[in-house]
Amino acid sequence: MQNYKPFENLDALVAQLETERIPFRKEENEPIINIPTRIVEKESLLPIQWEPVEGVVQFIQLLPFIVPEEERKAVAVLINRINFALPILGFVLNEKNGVLTYRTQAVLNEKKAIPPGFIGAFIALSIHNSEQFLTQLQASATPKTMNHPTSQFDLK
Repeated sequence: MQNYKPFENLDALVAQLETERIPFRKEENEPIINIPTRIVEKESLLPIQWEPVEGVVQFIQLLPFIVPEEERKAVAVLINRINFALPILGFVLNEKNGVLTYRTQAVLNEKKAIPPGFIGAFIALSIHNSEQFLTQLQASATPKTMNHPTSQFDLK
């Protein structure tokens, strides 16, 4: 039986990132740790947010573009289709500012821990899914003069 260290607070998460040698930057006075990432050769960030809900740690991969206001409805339709096709859904569009993210969360086990390697796995999952659908999401977010042909996207 492995001896997991409990995650009682954000500092414990920081210690685990250091143990796993995952590069990060802790935000001052915020319950957020930023992990530098690359999505299809574009620099991005993956904030890890310590949630006020006990036992939940949220991973939020930012996609490297902003959805224009006039395209947000089309992107929302595509996100719904993509999420339905994913085994672990997570694409979210902030309709107010056009920020597109892939969000997932870890739920701490009964020992208030995340097993070793799981943080890296959540980061890898977030990057993989973001890269897999980036081109389709960007195409849907590109202003067009005619209706959006969202049915053209093959989600398999």
